Amino acid sequence: MLSLEYIAGFIDGEGGFSTRPKNTYTPHLHIGNTHKGVVYMIMESVKQYTGLDRGMHVSVQDWFRTNRGHRTSYRLWVGGRPLAKFLPMVLPYLVVKKAQAEIAIGLIDLIAMHGNNGIPLSEEEFELRKDMGDCIKLHNQGLLQPA
Repeated sequence: MLSLEYIAGFIDGEGGFSTRPKNTYTPHLHIGNTHKGVVYMIMESVKQYTGLDRGMHVSVQDWFRTNRGHRTSYRLWVGGRPLAKFLPMVLPYLVVKKAQAEIAIGLIDLIAMHGNNGIPLSEEEFELRKDMGDCIKLHNQGLLQPA
């Protein structure tokens, strides 16, 4: 199993956070690399740390078909309960992506308070989630710096 420090370094260098705006703005962590083995090792480590094996998958991006100068890359996506359990564990070791992770944790907490009960979000809660998702995007673009 890879250490939390190693995974945090990988997230800082090769990872990022995004939100899925489909009605809920749920956060996701993605980590990409051309080394297939290390991406799968990170996924297996997250599974071991969280005790969960759902809510994550690896997608293959075959850039070679469109640009011969690029190799195939592999991207691990983590969301839902695995992300909710894993982020607090890795947060103390993050440097570059710490602000995005803190916002993602806030979003996860908001989602947990609302629950999965089928009741639509209020306009106020929807706007709050959207604003938090926009903050993650601004951090990703380097347009918003941590306080």
